[in-house]
Amino acid sequence: MTFTEWLTSTLGTAAILSAIIGAFWNVILHHVTTSVKHKYDKELETHKATLKQDSDKQIENLKAELRAASDRELEQLKAKLQTAASVRNIKLTATFEKQGDVIAKVYKHLLALQDATEKMRGVTLTTEPADDTKHTDALGKANNDFVEHFFPNEIYLPNDVARLVHKFALALRGTLHHQHFTKVLENRKTTNPAIEESLRRRYELLDKLEMEIPDLLTSLRNEFQNILGVKIVEIGRASCRERVQIS
Repeated sequence: MTFTEWLTSTLGTAAILSAIIGAFWNVILHHVTTSVKHKYDKELETHKATLKQDSDKQIENLKAELRAASDRELEQLKAKLQTAASVRNIKLTATFEKQGDVIAKVYKHLLALQDATEKMRGVTLTTEPADDTKHTDALGKANNDFVEHFFPNEIYLPNDVARLVHKFALALRGTLHHQHFTKVLENRKTTNPAIEESLRRRYELLDKLEMEIPDLLTSLRNEFQNILGVKIVEIGRASCRERVQIS
């Protein structure tokens, strides 16, 4: 065998061995890569599962803490609201009792004032000489009693009801006022047109007030009863009345 043939043979063998070694290396490298990737993927999935489990557990713990905190705050809020409601109910009860007392006394003084006014008017209408001192004193007392009780306690009444009380009291005073002047004008016995016209207007105003007063008193009674939660119901055409509690 010549050197050339030996060299050629040797190089060919080396090439074959190199190819075999390269293929073997590729197989080993692929196996190692696949094995490592599989292991990494498995560990990654395990890590993800662990993280998810820990995260879910933390979320549940956090939710539980939030629910517990929310329940505590809710109970505290309920307790505060119940306390506030109790205080408010006590205040409302006291206010309502005071309001009921005010209404009862105002109504009583209005009736007394109306009675004293009517008696005083009766004295002024008579043609017989009379000592009106007793009736004047009674009217003054009734008026003072009404003023002393109503004005300091007016805040316990709704504005429209308070105005109605004012209107009723002024109407009573107006009947005395116009009746006095009609009597003065009548005593003049004159045919002066201006005086006759003034007298006519006084009569008209007096008649109007006499018609308004009963209606005003009825309206006041109804308003007072509405405030107190009580009303009067007419039964058919009968004159009897039944008191019923508003539900």
